[in-house]
Amino acid sequence: MQLSSAAQDTLKNIYLLRRRAGNATNQALAEKLNVRPATVTKMLKRLARLRFIIYEPYYGVRLTDSGRKVAFEVIRHHRLLELYLFRKLGFAWDEVHNEAESLEHVISEKLEQRIAEDLDDVKTDPHGHPVPTKDGQIHEEDLDILSNYSVGDRLHIVEVMDDDSDALRYIGSLGILPCCSVEILDKAPFEGPIRVKVDSNVKEISPKLAGMIYATRREIIENVSQ
Repeated sequence: MQLSSAAQDTLKNIYLLRRRAGNATNQALAEKLNVRPATVTKMLKRLARLRFIIYEPYYGVRLTDSGRKVAFEVIRHHRLLELYLFRKLGFAWDEVHNEAESLEHVISEKLEQRIAEDLDDVKTDPHGHPVPTKDGQIHEEDLDILSNYSVGDRLHIVEVMDDDSDALRYIGSLGILPCCSVEILDKAPFEGPIRVKVDSNVKEISPKLAGMIYATRREIIENVSQ
């Protein structure tokens, strides 16, 4: 069954919201999709009838196997497009998200395969997010946002949320990129700035920006690599 772009976007964002926040509510989906909550409710009821989701009003929604397959296909298109635009066409990492949003529903499977081959079947996009495989598998690491870590923690940056281009541009200007090393030096009280050492440079970021950055402790990475 060929779903509309709006339906595919709904399934994609259900997965992303559950991954980031643990749940996908009507309100959160409405904000992500920039539509009214009533419009989301109508779409969710339709997707539930088609068995792409399991929908319980007031308790959120989760994907069925069929819904996950569609979501992963759209996410694969999106993240391959982001990397192609970044690596091959010279787009900045804060520019590629919006471009990929407009293209992810229209590329053919043949073009997707050619892009993947040209990128040597890369595993992550420019923001560190994993690219689902052709057969619908995705490797998700156990991560937490930077603001949840403590003073003294030595971290490995894995992913940066990509849906706010201005914030992403600023984070990049601080040198906070996937695969870089960060140490938390200080956390000011009352939602004050977080002082971090990025490689050998000391930077300050707000808790809001730190909530866009996903990391794991460096000792976990070091233990895996040994």
